Amino acid sequence: NNGNFPPSSSRYGEKQRKVDSQELSGIQLLSATAYQLKKPYQQLLIPITIWIGMEQAFIGADFTQAYISCALGVHRVGYVMICFGVVNAACSLVFGSLMKFVGRQPLMVLGAIVHVSLIVVLLHWKPNPDNPYVFYTVSGLWGVGDAVWQTQVNGLYGTLFRRNKEAAFSNYRLWESAGFVIAYAYSTHLCARMKLYVLLTVLLVGTTGYIIVELLHRRKQKRLKAIAEDPKAAQAEANQVEETDDEKDDIDDDIIITHL
Repeated sequence: NNGNFPPSSSRYGEKQRKVDSQELSGIQLLSATAYQLKKPYQQLLIPITIWIGMEQAFIGADFTQAYISCALGVHRVGYVMICFGVVNAACSLVFGSLMKFVGRQPLMVLGAIVHVSLIVVLLHWKPNPDNPYVFYTVSGLWGVGDAVWQTQVNGLYGTLFRRNKEAAFSNYRLWESAGFVIAYAYSTHLCARMKLYVLLTVLLVGTTGYIIVELLHRRKQKRLKAIAEDPKAAQAEANQVEETDDEKDDIDDDIIITHL
């Protein structure tokens, strides 16, 4: 056991999710998705999931309009966004493999640092068409940060909710889409500077929620490890009230220890 989780959402039962989707349909899936919202882990992950949608909406709409179009011209938008897409795809592959060696937490820290730094830069940056490389640099780095969120948060859902993957990933898409809706809803009402402040706030709140989830999960892992090593504690645990779904998820992956 190297203390790491599988690198991407494909390792968390994409094939199994297809089977599950055949078993859960219509009202059942809707009900399971709503029930998923009662779980503390899910509630804490809502802000960071909303952030994923908001940051994608910003780079795809606000950055292209407020920065690229105004300074470089509409004809350069496609080239700058190609840079974002290429870097994003490459980093998604790299981070999936890299997580086997460094774990999820360092990559999440990297994503947070990259995006906080970019937001601060954009708040003080005055676009200059004479320096087009800056636009490509910002676009590429935004792709790095987005690759972190897309791979690691998706994977985190698969790790935490092993018994409820279909409902969990439905919630992931629900709140990611909510992030898009929120960003586009205020897009015409706020200036670029205010949008950046909103993004920074959501990112900080989301990162805080993620840290709490990791701490709670590590504490449960330590408790399960102690129970496994102490037969008396295991018997006492067995005599307690039946576990919740989240606790059953932890028992399923009790050999996996998060390392912070």
